[in-house]
Amino acid sequence: HHEDHESGSIAGSGVRKNVNTLTKA
Repeated sequence: HHEDHESGSIAGSGVRKNVNTLTKA
């Protein structure tokens, strides 16, 4: 998870936001 976070910080943020939107919706 650490490597993924460091390797895809921006990508992870975008995906997280998408998931948050889906969860909120």
